[in-house]
This record gives sequence, C-alpha cells and structure tokens, in this order.
Amino acid sequence: MLLTIHDASLQKVAFVDNDKQNTLNYYDDTWARDLPTGSSTFEFTVFKKAIKSDTALSKAYQYLNERAWVSFRYHGRTYLFNVMTVEENEQTIKCYCENLNLELINEHANPYKAERSMSFIEYCQEMGLLGFSNLSVGINEISDRRRTLEWEGQDTNLARLLSLANKFDAEIEFETQLNADSSIKSFRVNVYQENDENHQGVGRVRNDIQLTYGKNLTSITRKVDKTGVFNAIRPTGKRRVKNEKGEEVEEVVTLGGLEPWSVMRDGILEFYQRNESLYAPISMQMYPSVFSPSTFDDQWIRKDFSYETDNPKELRRLAYNELKKHCYPAVTYEVDGFIDVEIGDTIKIYDNGFNPALMIQARVSEQKISFTNPASNKTTFSNFKALENKLSDGIQAAFERLFEASKPYIIKLATDKGVIFKNGAGESIVTAALYKGGKPVVAGVTWRWALDGNVSTGMSYVVRGSSVRDTSTLTVAAYIDNNQVAVDEISFANVLDGTTGTPGTPGRDGRTPYVHTAWANNTTGTDGFSLDSSINKLYIGIYTDFEPNDSTDPKKYKWAKVKGDKGEKGDKGDPGQRGLQGLQGARGEQGLPGRNGADGKTQYTHIAYSNSSDGRKDFSVSVSDRAYIGMYVDFIQADSSNPADYAWTLVKGSDGANGVAGKAGADGRTPYLHIAYATSNNGSQGFSTTDSTNKTYIGTYTDYAQADSTDYRDYKWTLIKGADGNGISNVTNYYLATTVSTGITRASTGWTTTPQAITSDKRYLWNYRVELYTNGTSKTTDPTVIGVHGEKGERGQQGATGAKGDKGDTGPRGLQGDQGIPGARGADGRTQYTHIAYADTISGSGFSQTNADKPYIGVYVDFNATDSVNPADYRWTRWKGRDGADGLPGKAGADGRTPYVHFAYSDNADGSGLTTTDNGQRYFGHYSDFEKPDSLDKSKYKWADRWAKVEVGIRNLLANSRTLKSNIERARNTGDNIDGFTIARSGTFTGYQDIFKQDLTTRTTGGQYIGSFLARASVENHTVNCFFYNPNTTKKAISSTGGRSTSSDGFVKVTLSTNWKRYWVVWEETEPTSIKRVIFGRSFNSSVTVEIAAPAFYLGNTTKDHTEAPEDVQRDIDSKADQGLTQEQLNALNEKSQILEAEMKAKASMEAFSELEKAYNAFVDKNAQDAAQSEKDLIEAGRRIDLLTTQFGGLAELKTFIDTYMKSTNEGLIIGKNDASSTIKVSSDRISMFSAGKEVMYISQGVINIDNGIFTASVQIGRFRTEQYHLNKDVNVIRYVG
Repeated sequence: MLLTIHDASLQKVAFVDNDKQNTLNYYDDTWARDLPTGSSTFEFTVFKKAIKSDTALSKAYQYLNERAWVSFRYHGRTYLFNVMTVEENEQTIKCYCENLNLELINEHANPYKAERSMSFIEYCQEMGLLGFSNLSVGINEISDRRRTLEWEGQDTNLARLLSLANKFDAEIEFETQLNADSSIKSFRVNVYQENDENHQGVGRVRNDIQLTYGKNLTSITRKVDKTGVFNAIRPTGKRRVKNEKGEEVEEVVTLGGLEPWSVMRDGILEFYQRNESLYAPISMQMYPSVFSPSTFDDQWIRKDFSYETDNPKELRRLAYNELKKHCYPAVTYEVDGFIDVEIGDTIKIYDNGFNPALMIQARVSEQKISFTNPASNKTTFSNFKALENKLSDGIQAAFERLFEASKPYIIKLATDKGVIFKNGAGESIVTAALYKGGKPVVAGVTWRWALDGNVSTGMSYVVRGSSVRDTSTLTVAAYIDNNQVAVDEISFANVLDGTTGTPGTPGRDGRTPYVHTAWANNTTGTDGFSLDSSINKLYIGIYTDFEPNDSTDPKKYKWAKVKGDKGEKGDKGDPGQRGLQGLQGARGEQGLPGRNGADGKTQYTHIAYSNSSDGRKDFSVSVSDRAYIGMYVDFIQADSSNPADYAWTLVKGSDGANGVAGKAGADGRTPYLHIAYATSNNGSQGFSTTDSTNKTYIGTYTDYAQADSTDYRDYKWTLIKGADGNGISNVTNYYLATTVSTGITRASTGWTTTPQAITSDKRYLWNYRVELYTNGTSKTTDPTVIGVHGEKGERGQQGATGAKGDKGDTGPRGLQGDQGIPGARGADGRTQYTHIAYADTISGSGFSQTNADKPYIGVYVDFNATDSVNPADYRWTRWKGRDGADGLPGKAGADGRTPYVHFAYSDNADGSGLTTTDNGQRYFGHYSDFEKPDSLDKSKYKWADRWAKVEVGIRNLLANSRTLKSNIERARNTGDNIDGFTIARSGTFTGYQDIFKQDLTTRTTGGQYIGSFLARASVENHTVNCFFYNPNTTKKAISSTGGRSTSSDGFVKVTLSTNWKRYWVVWEETEPTSIKRVIFGRSFNSSVTVEIAAPAFYLGNTTKDHTEAPEDVQRDIDSKADQGLTQEQLNALNEKSQILEAEMKAKASMEAFSELEKAYNAFVDKNAQDAAQSEKDLIEAGRRIDLLTTQFGGLAELKTFIDTYMKSTNEGLIIGKNDASSTIKVSSDRISMFSAGKEVMYISQGVINIDNGIFTASVQIGRFRTEQYHLNKDVNVIRYVG
C-alpha cells in the first residue's frame, strides 16, 4: 500500500511504500473505521532511514511532522488523514492520524435553539458546521425532513454534527476527494436515512457474501448486553400557547387523544399504545422488572423521554424508534480475520457451532485493518435486537431430530503415498473415515474393500504398484448393523518411462528479450494509460522486444481485459463420478526474463576545500584550513581536481573587527573561559568544543591554560533550551445552583456554561471546568462548591440625622486619573556630609586629614560639616595595595589614530548609486576606519533596510471588502467568488480600465500604509497599476513584485501571475486633509482578463491575512438583532461576554501561574542577600568616589560631568547624580536601579525584578496580554494574543 505524505498546503512531498526500495518503509499500522462516528483513524510507524533522494540538509522522514497530511487509495476511494500526534526517537517516527480537519475536531459550537422548524442543511448553516471547515453535504436522503431542535451546552463541531444526525434519525459518513495536484476537490458529508426495516443507511446489502464458520471464518464471538433494556416508554413534547391572560406559556404534548395503535409480528402482538405510553409485551415477558410477578403492571420497565416536537404523531414515531432500539438486548458479533466489505455493509453469517445454529443478518460497525500484518485484522458486526425462539420445546426437538436424520453419511479416503505409481514400483496405504453431518462416526462401522475382483475387510487397504495395470479402481463400502450406509471409490494409475523424443528446433540468437506491461481503461489503451499503476484499471497491455525501456505509445501494446464481465449463472449440472488423479504435467516453457536491475556501481562522495566561492583560490582536496568547502557525488573513486565539478559552501566567516580592550588582570596570569557542547546533562554524549549544531547542553569552566580540555568532566553543564511547555488553549466552565452541598456529580442534570443565580432555596453554586491543552489533551475537574447564599444580616442601628447642607452647583465630570503606586518615604531635608581621612594602619594610627599617600583611607557620613579628628569615628579600608609581582607582558595596544564612522544612503540593497547625504533613500550603510573622508566604494559599507521596521495595523480601512459593494467600479463585480470573496473582473474597454476603486473609511494620518489584494491575470507577467491619491500626498511606494515610485498619486506597478496570489503595495505619505482613494488593478490591455478579490488596507508595512473592516463586523452584528434584541442589548451582551471570557482565561492561568510563583519565590530568596550587598556596595562606592575626586584636578567641565553622572569603582559602573537620588549600578553579574538610596529594580540571572511599577497601556506575558478594558476604564482584561 502506497502512503503519500503531504505538507500543510497538501502538496506531495514524500512517499512511504513497502514495495519499493528507494522509499521510506512503514510497519505496525492500524486503520480503524467506525460506523457510529462516520470517521476513521490511521496510525503507523516509519523507520528513519536515508534514501537516495535525501540531501545533507533534507531527509524524507523529516516531512512526517505535526503539520503533515497522509493519504492512500483503497477500493477506488481516496482517504486523507490529518497527522495529530508524532512520537519520535533516534530510530523511528510514530504517527497518529484522523481523517477530519482541526476545525471539526477542535472548534466548538455554541448553545443553539431554533425558533422554527428547519432542515438538516439549514441547521448546519446556522451553527457554522459547514463553511468554516470547508465541508459540504453530498448525498442527502433526509432533505425533506424538518425539526425544531435545541442544544444547551457547547460541543465540538464533530459532536454537534453527530448529535444533529441522531436527532434527524440519520447516519453520516465523511468522503474526501483530491485533485491531480493534491488540492482538495471536495470534502463531503453524506447523510443517509438511519438503518431500519426499510432503509440500509451507510453501506449496502451484500447478498453476494455469506460467512460460514470453518469455511471463510475462523471464529465468531457473540456478545449479548441487556444493560439498557426497557419495555415501556412515556414520551412528551412541548408547544408554545397563550393562556387566558394572553401570555405565551409552554404546554406539554402527550400521546393522549391519538387513535389506537399496535404492531404485529408473525401473528404476535409486539408493540401497542395505551393512554400516553407505548408498550413492548414480548420484551416484558422475556425481561420482567421484578423477581416474582405479583401483578401484571409491576413487570414493566418504564422510561420517560422528552422530544423537541409539538406533533403527537411525530412524538409517537420517535418513541416507537426509541423503544425498538432498547426493548431487546443489544447483540454484537466480533469476527477474527478481515472481511473485504465496507463500513455499514449488511451480510449473512452462518455458524452451526451455536445451539440453535446461528443464522443472522448483521452490519459492519467497526473495522481494524493492517496493510503490513493482515493476520491482526478484525471486523465487528452489529445488528438490532435478538428475539427469543417462539417454537415450543417439543416442536423444536422434533425438528432437530428430523434434521439430523436427513444428513447423509460421507466417506473420506486418505493415502500415505498418493495414487500414481511409476514402472510398477512402490505401495500406498489407503485409510477410510466415516462422517455424518460433519461429525465422525466410529462405533459399529465395518469396511469392505474391492480391487480388480479381490475383496477384503479391515480399517485400511494396501495397494501395490505391481498390481496396477495402467489404471485400477479401489471401491470401499461402510456398513453399520450389516446395512451399507455409504460407498466411495479411488483410482490408481501406473505410468512407464517413455521413449526419447525428437530434438527441438535451434533457439534464437542470444539477445535478451524484455516483456513490457502497461494498464488502461479501454481496448486501445488511450484512456487512463499507466506504466506503473494497475489500481482500478480494466485492461492490461503487453508487448515484447529487445529494448529495456517501456514504451509510452499505447499502439505498441496488445490489450486484453483483466477480468471479463460476469456471465449469467448456468443451470446446475448432474454430479459427475470422481475422476482419476491427474499425472504429473510436463515442465512448462522458460518464463520471460524480468526487467534489468540497477547496476552495481558504488557511489562516492568527493570533498575539496578552497578560499573562494568558485573553488579556484587555494584549491585542495586534503588541506581543510580553508573558508569554503566543495562537494559532489559520482561513481568514480578518484577525486576530481577541477573546482567546477564541486558545489561550494562558505564554512568559515571573515575575521571580526578588534574588540574593546578589557580590564587589566589582577596578577600577571591570563584567565581563559572554555566552552563545550553536548547532548547529555553530564557532557558524555555528543561532546564537542567547536560544533554547537543540534546540541542541547553547554559546558563551561575557567582556568589559566589556553587550550580547551577534551575531558567532558572538567565542564559544568547547563541545559541550553528546555522542552516546550504545554499551555491551555480553551477553558469551559459549568455551573449548577442546588439545594444540597454534597452528592453532585458531572452527570447531574441542569449544568450550564453561564453562572446560575443562588437564592435562599438553591443556596449552593457548584462548578467544574474542562481544560483543553495545546497538545490536544484535556482535563475535567470534579464538581465543587464555589459559592453559598449568605444569611440575611441583622439590621444596623439608625444613624443620627445630619444637618441639611446647601445645594451646590453641578460641576463638570473630571477625567479619572491612573492610580499611582505609593512612593518610598523620603529622607529628611538635612544635608549629608562625607568625611575622609588617611592613616598608616587599619586602626587609624598615623591619622591625617591631608596626606593621601598613606595606605589606609577612613570614611564616615553624618549631618555635621566639620571633619572629626577622632580615628575611631572612621571606617578604615586599605585602598593602596602592596606592590604585586611582575605580570606577563600584555598585547600591544592599537596605535593612537582617530577612528571615524562613515554613513551613506542608497535606493538599492547592494548600495549602488549611493550618496553621502540622506535624500530619503530606503537603504542605509555605514563602516569605520581611520580616514576622515567618506568613501564612495559601496562594498565598504554594511547596508541595512531602513523600511524594515515591522509595523502591522489591525483595522481594515476598506468597507465591504468581501462583497465589493463599495467598489466605485461596481460594473466590474461578478457573481463569482474565491473562498467566499466576490471577484471583480475586467471587461471590454479602450484606453485603460480600473477593476477596483474605493474610498477609505477614515482619513489617514501620515506614515506607512499597506494595501493588499488577491489577483490573477489570464496571461503570465501581466502588469497593472495601483494608486493611492486624492489628495496626492504620497512620498514613495513599493510593491511586492518589485515596483517602485515616488509619484505623489501613489502610482506603482504590480506584475500578476496566472494563479491566484495575494499582492501588496506599501505607500509612505504625509498627512492628508481629507479621506483618500485607492485603486487596485488599472489595466491597459483589453485582451488580458484581470481579476481582483479580497482587498484590504492597513496601517503599517507588513502584509497579513485578510480581516473584515470594523464597519462590516458591526453591520453583521446589527443584522442579527431582531425586534426583541436591540443594538444596546447586543452591546451589553458583548461587553458581558468579553468580561466573562477574560475572567475564565485569568482563572485558567492560575495553575500555570502557581508554578511560576514557586520558582519566582525561590529566586527572590536566593537573591535577597545579593540585593542587600548591592546597597552596601553602592554606599561604599560613593565614599571611594568622593575620596578619588579630591586627588585629581584639571579638565574641569569633563570632570564635573563625570563626577556628577558617571563613576567607575571596583564594584562596577555607577550612572546617576552623586546626591543618590536616582542611580544605576552595573556590575559583572547584576544591573541595579536605586531611588533615594534603595534598590528598586535589578537584572540578574536572566530575570528582571521590580518592586513597584506602573504600566499605563498593557503588559504581555507569553501569549496573554493584560490591558485596560476599552468599554470600562475601571476594569482590566486578560486577552489571548496567540
């Protein structure tokens, strides 16, 4: 079986075929098909092996991923599967697939209640079950049925579709058809009348197949289940009526008042109606409700059902169908082995291993098929209900005796050496066995043998070859009580060696003949001609010549039908006598040789190295110290010395510029940081000091040796990238208000997806939720009480009456300001002084306030301007170190030349046409050297796209973009569409013609805007013009096909293909004074047809998928507002829905947040001491800076600036005023921000920690953004942004 792998666009990218050597192979496959859901699954495992078409960067098995699709053809139909899960290890890839798209499987349908009776298709359209999933209805056997139905909760689109079919008494199957290019031709759901006495449903009746145990079946397992049996049903419906007050109320509909009704089966009453219920009396007798029948009425098992109908006769029909399904036990049959039928097919099964013998008519309800292991195939059948045999015991016993007596005796003969002798040699023993009705008979049997007039008795008979002349017949008869009950014969033959035959004619010359085979669908081979596929072909063509290649000319082949039409069944002939066993046939002619296999040449990979992209500079096949590597493959062992034979790739980049000189080292030794990479957490697997490709761990260590260690144990290993997390994609909450605080389960009735009011009667509000995760799994929580109705509190004491004040004037409503975060308590207003002194020892001896040559410095801070002369007041620190040993000589420093940075501008990415003045060109270049004049050599500059700033707008400024109703050139609109978008098409004209022209919905405000549209032309590379004008304020334009312009009317060219594609134009403008107009597709050639659809216009410079204009979305909402639901109510519902959605997503994030909170708390604990140390370091650094500033003079302005805003100490770099009001300290492992001397924010170990902060617009964490709700400024919402 050939499996085709498709990418996300359904393009064929790979094949998996166990019959071909140069493709991937699969095993452990199971295709499961299911009748109740109409769908199927397919799972298989593929070996990750290399095949001939693989390259160094692309392997065929890499296409088997979660974005792939898999298809195969079976019995003439295409089956397409969506890869849902992928399990991969070093050797294999295991895929699990479903034959439905994600829209059906994952999208949810909302609660729905019909206000009128509708058809199956109308329900699908109203609930969005068809259009969004590209699904259409094919066969529809229930198109005339109409129902008034209701669904309260949410379902997946698939579950809702199955529920809809069930409510319409229907069965469904899904069918996929692909075009030749693998694109979807159709994805249909076929709807059939549910299987009953008069309808087949899915599948067909297979009278051509009867399964018999021991013949084409190995085992049948019958399962009888009476778990859900009941034999009485009271159905109710409902209708809306007006009461005496004219109010509309709901009225219950029952069967009362209908005419008498009953169903007879074989003269026995099987169903009847009494009052408001239907009864099944046979079921009641077979399956009574109690142990001992005291009264007739006590024996019924009754169930009440409610249906969405107001018609009593329809109500009875629905109840009758329900009662038929459940009044007898459910019987299913499982068959070992595979039966080549389709899901839903009905066949006959016979098995005399049951008592009485089993003869049933059953439907295929489930199949499990393996293409690689057919022995594991299994078929499950289901029928409706099995009824008890109504024959009396006596009649049944007599019938079985007559049946047994009518069975004949049969003799079965066996030989140990066969029935053919050669040249009269050898002997053969014949043994007989007697059977009746398939069972052996041994007791009382005697045997009589006769061969050529010789008669004997016994259990066996020996026939000797010397006794047989040409042919002899052995007759055997079986006797019971001296009565002959059966007789049979067996013939023996003796053959002699023949004389030598005449010599044959000479053979043909020694050329090799080849047989060529092809397949087609007609006698000439012109219809469906194929050299490699025989699937569903009716004719085979053959010819022979001495050429190995198959011809593609059907005329060379002689065509014959593979299988002729089935003829009419002939009359049954009379039984013939048992014939002699045939002689050994003559040896057949030599078969035709098969096709030649591929030659046995060995493939060689050749590698060379060079310092240029064409391989000509420093070419070598052995020295690898080169910037480029070349490669080619052939069947010659020797490497080529011609660089042109190799494909060259850059493997070594040019040296970077010199970096900034580092700090001077402590002592004279140079420390080295060593880095390595590996694929295991201890570095033992995949260890490398140079190759980081596909490595998952990084290892580091530092020492004073320059060479990297090759011992992985020297490194400390850290995971570079962890596994992807599993997020929540959807959360559905269910609520139930009850009178009890215990005993509620998910099976309890009354759950809704909106919170229910709790009252003094229903005091407890229960909740459970269903969480759907991004990996396709889900979790359902247990119901729990989340709210209790509180008791009414005691009345408070009445307060004293205050004096009535004067009525003040009503003031204007002020804007609500943002809530500020309380600031830290400020220090008092006293002036702080830093005092510095010097000494010879750490205790302050040799105290001096002026001699800075002393090795110790003392500092203290107070609010007194006078320096203390008491050494004990100072904190002493050695600030002048002892002389160290001589260090190693450092690298020579760069010369003292002055560096210059040069800038240039160009309209081209390679810098051609550059200028050194900025004239608004798109590209910007720069380089640095020690020459002051700017160079005009474009190769010296590094070029960057100044327009590459990505800006994406979210609002489409073109209204009615789906219907094109606002197209000024409305005559160009057609009734055709693509993906639901109306197509505008050019017509006959002279001069030029605009296909789409429209005013924007609002005035633009300057900057960049992007317009996009779907388009195609009847001729490849046809050019049309686009404009953005009136008023003409456009500065420049660029199109997706390379068109550029600086015309003020926005003119730019777009080159169209013959295939539908989305094109875009970016315009840059100054702010206009009025609303502008856009033109997509001005054509100047009337002979070329141009089509435009799905136009869009956004702020920014990046194209995006088409979205509706806000005006179109609002209009759609307004169109759904009926007389009972005003626009204001819709707005209120929309607001409430968004708030509830935000609350649910916030709750859904709590579990993930709790895990982050634990990690964060651990991190804070770990860094608490670092924060305290940073504050101490800041104070110490401030003291040292004050000291150092007194030691240096000169450069007054620069010194004042540096002293005021920048300081460098052993603790790091300090930026900020020296009054400690606000500062930043940058150290080797931490960046800290201080306010009033307190650390309020720091960055360390990859985490930003902020004590307090204000975000005025929004905050985004991962895929969720918290922002102010636009309809209520007092509410924040959390949105999922993808």
